[in-house]
Amino acid sequence: MPKFVLLSLLAVALFASQGFAAVPCETLSTLTLPNTTITMAQVVDAGKFVAPAPARGAAPAAGARGGNADAPANNAAPAGDRGGRGGQRGAAPNPYANLPAFCRIAATLRPTSDSDIKIEVWMPLTGWNNKLLAVGNGAWAGSISYNAMAPGLAAGYVTTSTDTGHAGGQAATFIDRPEKVTDFAYRAVHEMNVAAKGISAAFYGGGPRLSYFQGCSTGGRQALTAAQRYPLDFDGIIAGATAANASRLVVARVARQQQGATQAVPEVLQVAGCQRGGAAGALDRRHVAGDLCGPETSIRQ
Repeated sequence: MPKFVLLSLLAVALFASQGFAAVPCETLSTLTLPNTTITMAQVVDAGKFVAPAPARGAAPAAGARGGNADAPANNAAPAGDRGGRGGQRGAAPNPYANLPAFCRIAATLRPTSDSDIKIEVWMPLTGWNNKLLAVGNGAWAGSISYNAMAPGLAAGYVTTSTDTGHAGGQAATFIDRPEKVTDFAYRAVHEMNVAAKGISAAFYGGGPRLSYFQGCSTGGRQALTAAQRYPLDFDGIIAGATAANASRLVVARVARQQQGATQAVPEVLQVAGCQRGGAAGALDRRHVAGDLCGPETSIRQ
């Protein structure tokens, strides 16, 4: 092997092991990966990141633990403590103020013709710990979990998040869109992980040594799903407050909401219990867009 080739390979390996970028961030705009279109590749200076405005109807989600359905919206800064007389609220702290300079990659993944999965991958310019941290969503997802990505990046991880294939946290997205259901249920997280590893490998000259997933609520369900369907995707998983068995969970919530407004509750409960026929079957198809009585009722969603 020629000496200059050997030296080049050694240099790339050294950059990757030390956590330094092997190529300029902007060059990743032309990176080619399966089912992936890079839509942004830019350096963000330390402490200068500003989250985009949330999509209309975006799900509440993803604070620092990733995918907490009860947390503030993904892109909203956490509220400050009340202080002073009269309980006036202090200035909200900037959750991105302590971020290091990083390479911000946005991409669209299309594993099917009806898929439109948005992801972001944040990679520190220096000091990468050779690890990847993927973070989950909350509720119906529909937006990137920026707040959840920030702590990982600050700790030296490459971090990544997805909107799970749709914009805005509305269940109506899934009506008669089976591929959208699949993307939300499990495919988007897997495709995000594959793309994030490929992007980080291109940037540092080598992929992550270890990969983790962290999520709560919907993110917890995503964590269990990843462990069951794609056990090789992550080396470690944190699954909190898991919204498992999601089909029955969601329809049971519909039943509760309709209980005070209609006398047709038994039909809704039939759907929740996977009994077909009549109006219950119609509700199954029109409002859930999934097969509640099939194998997808398990945590594999």
